[in-house]
Amino acid sequence: MPNLPMHIYLADQVAEQLDRSYVFDHLGSYYLGSTAPDIRAMTKWPREQTHFAPLSVEEVGTGTKAMFRMHPELQEDMSPASRAFLAGYVGHLAADEVWITSVFRPYFDTAEDSRLTDDQIEANIWDRAMQLDLDRQALPQINGDSHPEKWLACSEHDVTMPFFEDGLLAEWKDRVGRFQVWEFTWDRLKGAL
Repeated sequence: MPNLPMHIYLADQVAEQLDRSYVFDHLGSYYLGSTAPDIRAMTKWPREQTHFAPLSVEEVGTGTKAMFRMHPELQEDMSPASRAFLAGYVGHLAADEVWITSVFRPYFDTAEDSRLTDDQIEANIWDRAMQLDLDRQALPQINGDSHPEKWLACSEHDVTMPFFEDGLLAEWKDRVGRFQVWEFTWDRLKGAL
């Protein structure tokens, strides 16, 4: 699945197409939302708690549908910052599900006939290498100043999500803001395995 830099790049591309004022007025919240499902790396929660679908997902949109089913209050009126955050969050879920169903499963899942290798370790290395190369390509194209802290300024203010306790998004924002992966190195491949 895409890493944080690629998720922010994809969110940036989608924002240009969405043309929603609440997204542009709250870009920091939108970008934070585009990374937030991966908060599980910090909390150690099960994937299903933040992505609302297992890795065995078969259809793009499964996580989003489950999230709205589990939290119907998300369909009620919310602050513009929360709407922007949620738009980024949904984009993240979709990007992960596209990766799982269109890239990982057909080419790197050793249970599939279309796989590139029979060795699961080698398959995981190729998968991570592709993700890191996408980050390398995406980083120079991300709009904004050169450091994520600037994109994420005030991003958690006025954002309320029923599945995150108070203060957790501020902690995640700080972690994303100082995340060491913003500089591309192949050494990251070793840490990703």
